[in-house]
Amino acid sequence: MSVSRPMGRAFFSLIAHCVQQAAHARGYLVWIAATNDDPSSDLELIERMHDHHVDGLLLASSPGSTIPLGKMGGIPTVAIDRPLRGAGVDFVTVDDRAAAREAVSHLLQHGYKRIAITGIDAQIGAIQERILGYQDAMRTAGLPALPYIRCDDAASAIQICKTLRTGKRPVEALFPLNGDTSVLFLEAFEELRISIPRDLAFFSYGDIPLSRAIRPRLSAVQQPIEAMAEQATLRLLKQIEQKTKPSRARIKIPASLVIRESCGCKRKGRIKTIPSM
Repeated sequence: MSVSRPMGRAFFSLIAHCVQQAAHARGYLVWIAATNDDPSSDLELIERMHDHHVDGLLLASSPGSTIPLGKMGGIPTVAIDRPLRGAGVDFVTVDDRAAAREAVSHLLQHGYKRIAITGIDAQIGAIQERILGYQDAMRTAGLPALPYIRCDDAASAIQICKTLRTGKRPVEALFPLNGDTSVLFLEAFEELRISIPRDLAFFSYGDIPLSRAIRPRLSAVQQPIEAMAEQATLRLLKQIEQKTKPSRARIKIPASLVIRESCGCKRKGRIKTIPSM
């Protein structure tokens, strides 16, 4: 069995760890390969895995990647976190839209009306779903949604902070749509001496390791990584062991909100389970 993923991200590292545990319990060895978000690498990786006669493949595809079913080489495959367009395989992911909608709704309940979203490449399916969730919440509240802002590095985060904090109507709350971007903004806040939530409320998508270590503690969407990895692995093992065909199912695992202080709340560590849409 093999797992393909973008390297260097804590989210996918944890997915790989959970997959290894679930597969090892059934006697499978897991190979991990990186596509580095390069669509051309996806097909090349699949071809190489086919040459090595792997039993099955879990694939978090690159943004914009499309792989025809005929190119899969008959390898049992399950897509995880990111859909594998054109391949006709099962897809297991977080219910990102519902999670983002609930996080933004929580910020709106505090009275914030100018809520900005930022993050990595908006071509990524999970980011698109989170943007839709943000727009759902703003529309329900009768407020205009602000444009999505891409943030690629520390310098971008600092410039975005400066831009959002100036003008006649500065942003009141910031919601980065992935964990790595949240870290970039925490560093920017430190450099610019922005105090959360006094100067800017903050909600992180992804309960990053820093969430409980810094002050104030971060409110965050807690992604069900272990449940997602286990569900994807079990679906793949069923195809391998029972020789079943993929059902082309789209399985969404509900996330949770962990409410701490960065959003403006006083109570610490409350967890709210989010129902799927």
